[in-house]
Amino acid sequence: MRRTTIRSRRKQRGWSQAELARRTGMHPADISRIESGRLQPYPGQIRKIESALKIDPADSVENQASGGKPRQVRNPSTTVSPTRQPSLF
Repeated sequence: MRRTTIRSRRKQRGWSQAELARRTGMHPADISRIESGRLQPYPGQIRKIESALKIDPADSVENQASGGKPRQVRNPSTTVSPTRQPSLF
């Protein structure tokens, strides 16, 4: 599920992030982080959000692409190639 989908569906219902958090049992800060892309939700969180927003899991592109597994958000500056050592200077 894309973060823009969560935000747009939430706003279509006229809900605040706090209201979505209440309906999912999640912390409002987590809803904010998911919508801003700073937090990749776990499958259980995705299901809670889909259920609250009445999103059919079969329509969830990200859920289908990842097989329901959370994707890791990597910081490119900390990723090191196995064949290349990071520069110290």
